[in-house]
Order: sequence, then C-alpha cells, then structure tokens
Amino acid sequence: MRNLDKRKGFTLAEVLITLMIIGILAVITIPSLIQTYQERETVTKLKKTYSVLQQAYKLAEIENGTPTSWGLTTLKTIDKMKPYLNIIKDCSASSVNSGCMEPVKYMNSDNVHTPSFYENFILADNVSIGLRPPSTYPDCKNVSSNFGSSEICSQIYVDINGLKGPNKFGTDVFLFALTDKGIIFAGGPATKNFYCMTTSSQGYDCAGWIILRGNMNYLRENIYDKY
Repeated sequence: MRNLDKRKGFTLAEVLITLMIIGILAVITIPSLIQTYQERETVTKLKKTYSVLQQAYKLAEIENGTPTSWGLTTLKTIDKMKPYLNIIKDCSASSVNSGCMEPVKYMNSDNVHTPSFYENFILADNVSIGLRPPSTYPDCKNVSSNFGSSEICSQIYVDINGLKGPNKFGTDVFLFALTDKGIIFAGGPATKNFYCMTTSSQGYDCAGWIILRGNMNYLRENIYDKY
C-alpha cells in the first residue's frame, strides 16, 4: 500500500501573517534606508563640489594671483575661476528666481532667505552656485562669524541639486566663501557648529560638519562643539 505524504504546507492564515510582518518591517526600515542613501549622496556631491571649487581657485591663482588682484567688482567676483568651471547656464547679474538659483529656506524654519546674488550659474552636474557681491565684503577684509576669524571676499552658496527642492540650508544648500587664501567652508571647530544644530533655525554652518565628518548627523543630534 502506498504511503501518503503527510507533510503539510502553510495555511493561508500563516502566509498572510508572514506577509503582514514583512510589510511592517518594510514600512519601518525602508524610509530609514532611503534617508541614509540620500544623505550619503549629499555628502559625496558636496565634497566633490568643494573640490571642484578649490581646483578652479588654484588654477585661477596660478594664472592671475590671489583675489585681491583680480579686480573684484559686484558683477565680477569669480570671473577668473569661471574658465575652470564646467558651466552650462550663466545667470550672472541676476537675483534669485533667475533660473539658476532659488530662494533658500532655513534649516529648521519655514522662513525664506532671499540673498542678492549678483553672480549665479549652474554647473554640468546641476549644482547651482550663487555669490554675494564683493561690495558687501570690500577688499576681502570682512570677518564673518560663520567662517571663524577668516577674512572673506564673497560668500558662495552651493545648492547641490540645483533648482530641485527642498532648497534648504543644511539639506541641499551649503555655505562657502572666497578668500585670499582659497575656498573655505562655513562651520567647523572655529564656530563650534553654532548655526548647524537642531536648536538653531538657520543651518548656515553645516558645510563644515559634512566636509570634516562625512555625515549629516546634525539632523538628529546636538553637535555643538563636537569635533
């Protein structure tokens, strides 16, 4: 007499319960995985842009000397660097909403920061660059708290995903500066990350944290004076 296979498969209820558990785990973990991926992408792109600006500065310096000898004017802040940048759209002599740079939101606030950009353009990898006019920082001698004790020629706003949102400090918009000694980032040990904390609304100083630490942990924890 043939033996019957008495092994049983899963019941419908067991299958449904298993699928439900998998679904719950997916809901919990997938957003975190997406956020981690996006943050890594931001870190990589910001470091690359910083490197590109530094390299363009060095080449411009070899050819023309330091910025104090560049003949800086409101409409000609980094003209000496532009030949070494892969620019696909130039909206210089325009302000925000010109097609190259959007108004910027603060990191922990719905308020909008709308600076006067007298030079702004888009690079080939869709990074938007906006510069505050040198008339605000005459003779490269202005000292800004966002850059410690460094004397700056112009502030440089970097939006790593161009005209796409959220256009927010600390998320996709970061602050750098042109100085007589090179391109520097806002934040870092000199500022103790004061304007890149969950308790600060601005988010000006987050570039330094990313460049030096390689993460965006400031979005989740208090990083004051952590270096």
